[in-house]
Amino acid sequence: MKVVEKGEGSPEIAVVACMHGDEVCGKKAVDRFLGNDFEIQRPVKLIVANEEAMEDEERSVNTDLNRCFPGNPESDSHEERLAAKLMEELEGLKTLTIHSMEEFDEMFCLVNTVDEDLISSPGVEKAVDVVPLDKDSVEKYLDAVSVEVGEIGTDQASKNAYKVLLNFLAYFDVIDREESEQRPEIFEMYEAVPGDYEFLAENFEKVVEGEKFAENGEEKLRANESFYPILMSTDGYDEILGFKGRKPENELKGER
Repeated sequence: MKVVEKGEGSPEIAVVACMHGDEVCGKKAVDRFLGNDFEIQRPVKLIVANEEAMEDEERSVNTDLNRCFPGNPESDSHEERLAAKLMEELEGLKTLTIHSMEEFDEMFCLVNTVDEDLISSPGVEKAVDVVPLDKDSVEKYLDAVSVEVGEIGTDQASKNAYKVLLNFLAYFDVIDREESEQRPEIFEMYEAVPGDYEFLAENFEKVVEGEKFAENGEEKLRANESFYPILMSTDGYDEILGFKGRKPENELKGER
């Protein structure tokens, strides 16, 4: 794990790249930022997390880093030890983590609580509250927002990662730069869809009850209720298709 601090004093803001070794867009964004001569107005901590997996060009060494928080410093698992180190480095810091994914190029963020600053800071159009799933991700244990910046391995994902990084740092006054203060549309992730299927619908586009949204040969998946697909893809996960989402009641009523 590589840690760089910029600015004077103790950082209250952090950026984490490469929690997954095959998602290098965040590292490219961090390197690009460090290569420019920005005046740092508020101290910041920049972390490239899973260097071992990155060197192996694999998602992980032993297990998914973003599913094993708060970690265990005594574990035999590389990622569980790394999660424990990240907990120490990021405690009390407003944190951005940068990710990319298979087969989807739209940007959105994930949070464990609808904190207005966190969901607005990346400047993206959609935010997903992951609380109902109660997964052991960085958002559950730290004051963090995770942003999916586009399709894994693409130049566009790297460009988006840099844009999100700059917006986040400007929002929290680390750098002097005009930022987007757009409040995103909010969704709640509430149920995983198991199985190996070809995904036929579109993420964040409503699937209505009875609509076919995935298939595997003769087996068809039809919605038993209306929902919004989130992180669904044909090849993105080993054991699940992705997740079902819904609009929070206050969003449906137009409340803020």
